[in-house]
Amino acid sequence: MDSKQRQAIFTIFAVFFIVLLPFIIMLSLGYGFDIKKGSVTNNLTVKIQTFPRNADVLVGDRKFQTPAELSVPSGQQTKIKIEKENFISEDFEFASNPNQNATARIDGLWLLPSAAEAEFQTENILSILDKNYLLLDKNGTYGIANYSFAGIRDEFLEISNPSKIKIQEGLWQTLLQNVFWNQEQGLMLYQKNNFQWEIVDLKIFPHSFVSAVSLNKNQVLLLNSNGDLWFLNLETKVISFVENNISGLAFTESPDMVWILQRDSIYRLERTGLDPVNLDLKNFKFSSSRTIFRAADSIDRQKFNNFVTKNLFLGLVFKIGNNIVYVPDSNKESYKIITNDTKSIGTSGSSIFWLDAQNNLHTYNLLTQQERLIVLPQASFDSDAKVILSYYTSWKRLFVYDQKKLFTVWIDLEINNEAILNYSPFLWLENQSCFGAINNNYQFCSQQNKLLVYKNNSFPF
Repeated sequence: MDSKQRQAIFTIFAVFFIVLLPFIIMLSLGYGFDIKKGSVTNNLTVKIQTFPRNADVLVGDRKFQTPAELSVPSGQQTKIKIEKENFISEDFEFASNPNQNATARIDGLWLLPSAAEAEFQTENILSILDKNYLLLDKNGTYGIANYSFAGIRDEFLEISNPSKIKIQEGLWQTLLQNVFWNQEQGLMLYQKNNFQWEIVDLKIFPHSFVSAVSLNKNQVLLLNSNGDLWFLNLETKVISFVENNISGLAFTESPDMVWILQRDSIYRLERTGLDPVNLDLKNFKFSSSRTIFRAADSIDRQKFNNFVTKNLFLGLVFKIGNNIVYVPDSNKESYKIITNDTKSIGTSGSSIFWLDAQNNLHTYNLLTQQERLIVLPQASFDSDAKVILSYYTSWKRLFVYDQKKLFTVWIDLEINNEAILNYSPFLWLENQSCFGAINNNYQFCSQQNKLLVYKNNSFPF
């Protein structure tokens, strides 16, 4: 090949590159081309990554496999379905401004198994207490057993039950490690030592308790429906009066605090070393305002779960009655009411999520100030007190736990994803009692005498 031929080839490639360069740039910016009209079009680019991989993405008559990146014209509504054998299908609906390019990310969609990975037979399971213990009924004798993804240990620790209390199936609130409370049945369950558990019947006292906070393994603060705060020693069964006119009692684990609501003020007390017998609340005032007073004034003291405290990346959130009140770290006297229609609440990172009176799910991000409304399909709950909201960050999934149902929806709470028009929550599990959190990619549920284990252990690479 002589120099003229080489020069000709170089010239052809240079011209070809110069002609294609604008098109390459346009494509990289998300634009498309309408060949029939001979014009540039705006596109919506959807990036999808699932675990496990190789799930089918159906868009009209087109089919892709994950990980996938697909483009659709902006300005039109587009529905996609994501399917994989042995997993629940997921649906999404997209729309974007017709005059601009947009990107939507379904990044890290952990698919949910359609059937249990394992089943373990045992005694009748009354409750999955936490990530370690089951509450079992062995022919009228109650006991504790350890469990994990590998199964249920044979050791059955019988619960001391001197009052011959009959325990029903139900959800228990964890107050502290190995201290549990069932408000509906009026029972406390705690571990006395390594080999002995005891059940305490709170109905022996002439009070209806609506809130409880454990100070240590055998000392508990209790708030009754009249607004009286009491101190109970679980070992001696001695109860002592602490304070009256209290509207709410709650706790947080990090920081390890006890929170008390009284009139227009919120008090914060360190749980470690707290002496309730000589308690003087004025020494522990966190903040006070008319906002708190108006919210506290709406509390129905007969109801459970009226005062709840949650941590956020940017501050604290208080559920006071039906109100969600946000207090930023930067100024604890600056309050913002997020909503006045809530019955259950949860938080994750900089996001708040709640269930309203119509059983609609809402999410609100404090950084982006974006609120989403997610309608749960045919959701009805027996009791507000039994509804647990939990967000599993690794899966970017929001879960709504009821006594016998588990709803879920995939949503990335930390980004806008404005092009996702509708998220599609669904009823994942029913007629099962599920522990209210995912534990190391495992969901544990019980069904009479069976422990069911659901998992997705895909490796994210």
